[in-house]
Amino acid sequence: MKDTAFSIRISSDDLNIIKEKAKQARLSQSDYDTRCCLGKQVVVIEDLKEVLKQQRAIGNNLNQLTVLANMGRVSVLNLDSTAAELAKISDVVLIAGSANSSNSNRLREVAESQGTRAYLVDDSSGIDLSWLEGVSSVGLSAGASAPEYIVEEIIEFLNKNGATALQEVGSDLNERTFPLPRKGLP
Repeated sequence: MKDTAFSIRISSDDLNIIKEKAKQARLSQSDYDTRCCLGKQVVVIEDLKEVLKQQRAIGNNLNQLTVLANMGRVSVLNLDSTAAELAKISDVVLIAGSANSSNSNRLREVAESQGTRAYLVDDSSGIDLSWLEGVSSVGLSAGASAPEYIVEEIIEFLNKNGATALQEVGSDLNERTFPLPRKGLP
């Protein structure tokens, strides 16, 4: 409860600067002054209106995709079967993806369930060359959020370290395209 008044003498220019900073922080001048005097953190997000506008646009796009999915107009590929087939023809499987990705971890688990050694790597720097000793084939798959350039980087790494041929499997997956939502991102 605020029960005591506190006043200071400052120049009108300094007061205007403080008022502007309080406004940018979306705080009352009293709250802003109190936080500053007590050494508490004051967070100011520049261009907050633009950030919020973009977040709303992203939210609208997600809502529209959800509607399409609920209407059965969006399909999800079952990569489990592709990962299982890859594991059957590979001595070792590398999964490009983050350790906190449930999709990437699932692909690794599926490969391991086929009796194949499988490793999750963020990028080529996560590959231990000892994993590749004595193997004749390396399978490579990627989690849903792994960027294409990471997969290409890993292929380049494998080529530099003795890979002699590249064979794409699972390319018979049906590709589908969907129209962009009515309102795209700004």
